[in-house]
Order: sequence, then structure tokens, then C-alpha cells
Amino acid sequence: MPLIPHDEAKQLLDALSGDPETIAALSAYIASQAALERWDAATVGRTAAAAERRSTEAIHRNATLADDLASARDRIDELEADQRQLTAAFIELVTEIEALKRRA
Repeated sequence: MPLIPHDEAKQLLDALSGDPETIAALSAYIASQAALERWDAATVGRTAAAAERRSTEAIHRNATLADDLASARDRIDELEADQRQLTAAFIELVTEIEALKRRA
């Protein structure tokens, strides 16, 4: 970043009366600083746009993850209910087998 703004440096250069090489060197420096300011502004814009895209992608991934997590929890609940039914059926079957053994 320049020590003084581009416009102010340009005004100082215009007010100088000196050898043409010094003026040319200062003019080139001022022009390069203006280009850097434009490049910095463009870089900031691109960086902000990229950050916004990444943020949007992260929000979508988070929503997808939340949906996947809810689906997994629902499936776990279903499996637990199935396990309870199978356990009850197993206990009933073992009870019947024990009852048949006692009769025999």
C-alpha cells in the first residue's frame, strides 16, 4: 500500500519541477501503486465471492448432514423396535419350548 493516496501523489508529481528522469521514475511508481490498489480491490472482491460460495456450500452440507442424521436416528429407532419385537418373540418361543419339555 502506498504511503499517500494515489491522487495526492499524482498532484505532488504534477507540482514538481525537476529532472525528467526523477519525474518519470515517480510517475512509474505512482502508476504501479494505482495498479496495486485496483488489484487489491479486485482480490478483495474475488475473496469475498469465494468466501460466500464456501459459506453457502457449508450451509447446504450442514443441512444435508442434519437430514442424514435424522434419517439415521429414525432407522435406529426402527431397529430398536424390531429388536424388542424379536426379543419378545424369542422369550415367548423359549417359554413354549420349556412348557413342552415339562409336559413331555
